[in-house]
This record gives sequence, C-alpha cells and structure tokens, in this order.
Amino acid sequence: MTAFEGGIITPNRKEALLKIANENINGWDKLFIAVEGGFKEYLFATKDAIYIVKKGYMTGHTFGNGVYRFPYANIANVNVEYHIMSGYLEIATSGMQSESKDFWSSDKKLDPAKAPNCITITKKKMVPGFKQVADKILKMAAEVQSTNCNTSPSPKADYTDELIKLKDLVDAGVITQDEFNTKKKQILGL
Repeated sequence: MTAFEGGIITPNRKEALLKIANENINGWDKLFIAVEGGFKEYLFATKDAIYIVKKGYMTGHTFGNGVYRFPYANIANVNVEYHIMSGYLEIATSGMQSESKDFWSSDKKLDPAKAPNCITITKKKMVPGFKQVADKILKMAAEVQSTNCNTSPSPKADYTDELIKLKDLVDAGVITQDEFNTKKKQILGL
C-alpha cells in the first residue's frame, strides 16, 4: 500500500508521507493527495475519503496522534484562509461547519492546529499549494456526490407519488380501502 497516483504531494517528502500514511490509514490502495501542514499535520486523499493525521504537542497530541476521516459524500466545502502570518485549510462537513479559527484560542475547536478538520499553513508560500489541494478535494467530493445521486434514487420519492395517486382514487371512490391496502403492500414490497 504505497502507491501514489500522480496528484498533489509536498515536495521532497514523498517517502516520509507514504510511511505516515501506511502507519495511520488502514486499507488504502492509492493516494491522490499527500501534504504536510505546519505542525506535524498531514492530509491524505484516498479514493474514498480525506484523512487528516495530527501528531505532536502543537496539535494537542503530546503522546500518540489523531487520525480523522472525512468521506467525500459528507464534504460540504473546503476553505483556505490566510492572514498576516498564518492560516489553515478547513474541511466543512455536515457535522463540522466552517467557523473562523484563532491560533490564540484555548478552545480546541477554534485553534486550527488542534481542530480535527484543519491543517495549519505557517508560510504564505504554502497558500497556493493548499488552494490547489482544496480545489482537488472539492472536485473529488462533487464526483462522488453526483455519482451517489445518480445511482441511488430515493425509494420514498418513487413510492410516494404512486401512493398519493392511489389515495386520491380511494378518496374519489374509484377503489376501495382494501384495494388500496393491497396495492400499497405490493408497492412497498411487504
């Protein structure tokens, strides 16, 4: 499990990043993104999800590390913010909304180095690369989400229209309640 599929990688760090991915992510076969943030933070993109790995004191992991998984189907947005001397890439999901981060906050959710959905940017020259990462993640998420929408129509929507029509027929006296119940069981597969 050490293949890198020609995406985005932090320059001169390929072997080190592949080692970190192997140590922290189970079951991946290809990486499309492998980048390093400012404080022993790493972002990996596999075919299924984004993984953020955080190690070290600055990330709130004095001992051990944290590994956070973000499936593409759940990703709503990816932001890159950079201010005077620091910034971050933030992944917004249904469970983690975007909110302004503050390096000086004691709240883990507001400190980008400690937030599970952020990677710290410590140099302005890192910003273009992280914007490219954000664009690639959003593209991959959109592809997964559009595939999910096209291949799994909501069964409720399919059944609802038909059941409403049948109910209208009962109300109009065209069919009986028993006939409606029988047809409803057939439609719902009961």
